[in-house]
Amino acid sequence: MSNRFQLLFGTVLVMMTIVTKGAPLPDRLEEMERPWDAPARRLTLKSYIGAVNYFAEKYPDFVTLEIPGRSPLGLPVYLLKFTDKRVPDDDKNIILVTAFHSGAERTGTAGILTFAEWLAGGSELATESLKKNILLLMPIVNPEGFFLVEHWGNSRLMDIYALGRGNRVNLDTQELKNPEDGPEVLAYRAVADQYHPDFHLDVHGTGLHFNGHIQPPSLGRAGSNSSLRSWDDRLIREMIEYGNRAGWGYQQMDVDSQRLIWGPAMGELQRSFCEMGQPYYTSAHYGYFRHHTLPAALESTWCEMVVEPLKGLLEMANRGLTPGPVDGFPVNRIKTNYSLHLEAFGANRADRRESRVRLWQKQRFFLVGSSYPMTANYQLAVAAYGREGLKAMTGTLADSGRWGQIPLDELLKNIEKVDYIDHAAIGRFLKAAPPRMQKVMFEKGDFSATEEVPELDSGLAMVIQLPTTDNDILHLALNGRPLEESATDGYQTWVADGFTYVRVNIPPERTAVEKLFLLSCAWNQKTPSTFGYLPDPEMAAWIEKNLDSTPGGEELKKALQIEAECRAHRDQYFKR
Repeated sequence: MSNRFQLLFGTVLVMMTIVTKGAPLPDRLEEMERPWDAPARRLTLKSYIGAVNYFAEKYPDFVTLEIPGRSPLGLPVYLLKFTDKRVPDDDKNIILVTAFHSGAERTGTAGILTFAEWLAGGSELATESLKKNILLLMPIVNPEGFFLVEHWGNSRLMDIYALGRGNRVNLDTQELKNPEDGPEVLAYRAVADQYHPDFHLDVHGTGLHFNGHIQPPSLGRAGSNSSLRSWDDRLIREMIEYGNRAGWGYQQMDVDSQRLIWGPAMGELQRSFCEMGQPYYTSAHYGYFRHHTLPAALESTWCEMVVEPLKGLLEMANRGLTPGPVDGFPVNRIKTNYSLHLEAFGANRADRRESRVRLWQKQRFFLVGSSYPMTANYQLAVAAYGREGLKAMTGTLADSGRWGQIPLDELLKNIEKVDYIDHAAIGRFLKAAPPRMQKVMFEKGDFSATEEVPELDSGLAMVIQLPTTDNDILHLALNGRPLEESATDGYQTWVADGFTYVRVNIPPERTAVEKLFLLSCAWNQKTPSTFGYLPDPEMAAWIEKNLDSTPGGEELKKALQIEAECRAHRDQYFKR
């Protein structure tokens, strides 16, 4: 094809594009479906009570119906528990799905009941999910608001969901100021306290005032509350993608508005934050603050858009949500300091769940830190509990400030008095420290020198992340004593997300006695890597030969003069 013909052919294509672009869309308004002409599908008391009892009677092998509480006027607050009762619960995930706004928002209830139908439907995914999970469904938490007054509040005018807006809760303790006004809240809390869910999805929606009543769907955070959100975007993203494949779309408000999450103390700048749903306390926060449950919210319209992401969640839960031997929902971390994580202890999900709750309620009594500055191939990770641990490490009970530091030589001197630490072995490890490493930096606990410290009644795991996937671990010890590979009293390692994870499991019989834990690790990194940047030989030769003849040559002269002046009068320019 000649260049001339190519030019002519391209010109014709452009002209065709110009001619056809902007052709009006045919007006077919009369073909629009009118769902609002059909009667709304609205549950009655009889159909709801009948439905939940139907599930329990029809499927006794995997459905249990409970009434954990009643409304002020006596209406039942139901809990449907779905799980294969023939399979032990020790290694099951626990997932809670509620509709706190039902109440006034009926589509949440409709979606949860449709999900219950799917769970009972016998599909391959549903059958596997019942073997590996416990599903706790509370389709209507506020039966008075749903059936009697169509409102978010009950007959005592308590908004069952938005406790923080109505000044109904003590934000220091989560206790209701007038618990007799909110027995429905207490019913939910009884479920949360009994089961300690790993994941809690609260489903919101519309009032279905007419057939076809919709709202923009979203998943991850509540539309009215930016603080009711999941911290694991990867999990939410997979749930959304599962729904997308079924044809449903889900907004993520901060993402779709292309704005940062709202925050205070920014002056006029906070006008540029995403202001849709500023943070406040809700009933759905209780599980997080109490048990470290992972929360999320779903704004729904159609029943299917509730079911599909929950199917995606179960698919993830069945195959394993987190890599490595400690599987399950990402809820086991109690406290973190950069690459050191304190985690729940246990060889199965049930044991880790119990440990997680016990440790989470004591998180402020833990101190965590690491050798500083951080270096390649070497780390001393430190965890201490309460005043006993603080004194063993620092020799003092000083509690001022958030951060603390202790020189390595002082640490070595202090632990001489601690009989459960091999002082000589720690000394040998510290002698191998890089010359610039001089101290341990740690984040202090949040407790006073006189406050009563609760007993540490759980095992503990310390997890460090080596920052590459290919490492040869040369030394690994806890309190100076070498470790054997063990899921209950020793170490585990695995590779995931670009890291080599090292987990040290400390059983309850040790945490009952020991309150200071020094995890020492040394390794050789095999992944090719480079510290810093210098010009390669070709670039260096060009700089020596040509820089002076470019505009950069003059800039270099000025910069060298500034550098010399600053070096000569450093204190004048850089006072600290």
